[in-house]
Amino acid sequence: MKKLLLLFISATILSCSTDESTPEQQVEPILGEWEIFKMGSTSNDGTYSEDLMEECNGQSTMTFNEDGTVTKVNYFQRECIARNMYEYFFWKNLSPEYYNFRYKFKGEDSGWDETVNMEFEGAYLIWHFDNGSQYFYLRN
Repeated sequence: MKKLLLLFISATILSCSTDESTPEQQVEPILGEWEIFKMGSTSNDGTYSEDLMEECNGQSTMTFNEDGTVTKVNYFQRECIARNMYEYFFWKNLSPEYYNFRYKFKGEDSGWDETVNMEFEGAYLIWHFDNGSQYFYLRN
């Protein structure tokens, strides 16, 4: 009888294990380096068109860092030279679809503060602007 009672208590204790796992942390989808490859725009008559980036401009990248900073390198077609045009550039996640960006171009008196609708589709990042323009990025 003692053996049966001991077996019953052991089985009860083993079946009452607690789930001490922590909830999975959400990985911020914007983190990492992105390369622009296409731009879309809507003309005054409502026609939407997309243009692939030219070879040099297509090397332009944005890197979103965990500390909320952005490293953006622009390549320009004429010289095809990499340039950092920003005095500062920060990002903040407002919701799954909206991000806030604060940045200032070098040599300007004041900076910019804007909220952008972002869409993530696998390895693609699409910026949707209020004027109907879109920038398409590919994760590097």
